Amino acid sequence: MRAVGNENLGRQKAALRKSSAAMDRLRALGLLGGTIERLHLGLKQPYRSRRDGLEIRDALSFPLLSPIGEPLGRYGYINLPEVTQNPLHPKGWGPGPCAEYRLGKGEHTAVVAADILDLWFAWQCYCRNDEDAVFLARSHWDGWPAEWRSPAHWAAYDRVILLGGDGAADFIAEIAPLAIREILTFIPPPPFEDFADMVRSSQAPKWDSFLEAAAPVVLRCEGDDRSGLPIELGIFEAAPIDVSGGFAGGSLFYPVAVEQRAVDRHGQVVHRYETMVVRSDGALLSADPLPAPCGTASSSRVLALSDGTRIRGLPAGSQAGTWSFGSIRAFVEWRKGRSARPFRDLSDLLADTERYVRSRVWLPDDDAHAVVATFVAMTHVHQVFEALPILLAVGPPASGKSELGEAVARLSFNGTVAGQLRAAGMVRFLDETHGLLVLDDMDGIGSASIDGDGEIAQALKSGYKRSSARKPVADRGGRVRMVDFFGPKMISRTRLPTPVLGSRMIAIHTGGQPSGTRLASSRYDEDALDRLRDELHCWAMEAAADTRETWSRLPIEFEGRWEEITRPLRAIAKGGGDDFLARVETCLHETTSRSPFSQNSDGTGD
Repeated sequence: MRAVGNENLGRQKAALRKSSAAMDRLRALGLLGGTIERLHLGLKQPYRSRRDGLEIRDALSFPLLSPIGEPLGRYGYINLPEVTQNPLHPKGWGPGPCAEYRLGKGEHTAVVAADILDLWFAWQCYCRNDEDAVFLARSHWDGWPAEWRSPAHWAAYDRVILLGGDGAADFIAEIAPLAIREILTFIPPPPFEDFADMVRSSQAPKWDSFLEAAAPVVLRCEGDDRSGLPIELGIFEAAPIDVSGGFAGGSLFYPVAVEQRAVDRHGQVVHRYETMVVRSDGALLSADPLPAPCGTASSSRVLALSDGTRIRGLPAGSQAGTWSFGSIRAFVEWRKGRSARPFRDLSDLLADTERYVRSRVWLPDDDAHAVVATFVAMTHVHQVFEALPILLAVGPPASGKSELGEAVARLSFNGTVAGQLRAAGMVRFLDETHGLLVLDDMDGIGSASIDGDGEIAQALKSGYKRSSARKPVADRGGRVRMVDFFGPKMISRTRLPTPVLGSRMIAIHTGGQPSGTRLASSRYDEDALDRLRDELHCWAMEAAADTRETWSRLPIEFEGRWEEITRPLRAIAKGGGDDFLARVETCLHETTSRSPFSQNSDGTGD
């Protein structure tokens, strides 16, 4: 639009000056004479509406302005109550589509109002305070400027502040979500009812205070976002979880593959495999991509469970999964209040786990059996912790290290005995299962050695802690993705590792069984062990949030990393009763449990 200086503008401005009623109304609203002149306000000459034939008189007119304040060849009109007769709109109107109304040429801060009167008050109060600010409004109330629906329009400003007032809620609902950026809002403090009331009072805050008082808008819409709750709109942290044993919002998740059977429209029974996700409150969830703009690449789609939890990838039942479907159904039914609790107290589960360990291996330190049982329970809730100990079985050949590893794996969360693995294999395995990995007979040299600075040693050093257990890996297609290898691990070998890696380990020393001693009798067949492991799964789902709370409140017992890796065991051992906890604490205080000390299993120096 070009700048104009025609007679029409002059006539409208003169008409306003001659109308005492209109001028009194503007002054009563709070507009000063200088503002009225600089905005080139006037009164529209009488004309008849094509819609209803009524004559419209004394509508306040204003031209759109150039960046330097020159009037352009397009007008908007405002209804002045008690002055304007037969207004076309209770607020304002104008010819053609709604356009952007600008005051100033700043590029740093955009002050936006849905009601142009609010914008005039803000400009009148603050226009001399910041040359980098621009004041924006819509030319009339029928819709929004087309450019306001483009993210690029709002990206040009470092800060966008919306004035509260008439139409602000509509801006938040219709325009702010399309901006795809943070929108700030300024709400006048009490006792002021609106922005105009505040600036008229001569108590408006200074410009810097005005900027500091602006707070981010929380955008919501009535979509269900899969959770049935209103959705907050805008830009948010991307924080998806790994759904295999993942922990978020106080809930634990476990994916399970099921066979789904149904009858199609032809009356035929049809079958397919599907992965459901069990939430710790008993809900069974599905997973799908959320709706996305047309053309969004599959790699940019947001994946979510049906409760709205964001996930890194579509869940798949692990081949190492250890929670039986029958136990899952019993847990879900209990959570819904339709059946008895399908697991016993943790003290009973720990006692049975220790009894089974004793039936498989003899340990020189009797209290170490309690630590091993606690470690097994910890694997089922490991995702609630920020760091985990590596359990080290260390002792001479044929001293029961492998038997101990097999016993631990038999009852642990998605436990697998893998023998020696290279770093890449270990990382991929843990990323897929998020369960216990037992690395047996890790006395190898070269790339398979856990001593020194090899890849497997480096992966173990970083993998004990959630914040460092992520690694870029190239898939078969050549694309690099981040894999998560945080999870419980157990290692067996004949000698202690180097102090750096050993500081992340709790050492369980094995030894030759003394003559005349016998292993505890085993009352567990395979079915009984499956039932015990199922009970541990159920306990973990129910107790995850409380275990996290207990862990966070434990008093400091040790210093440095030893405190970090023993804290999860201490949190769980509290559920075993006072005697059980005392045995665990006693073992953890023994220097032989701290593998970095330079002592071999046979008592000689490392």
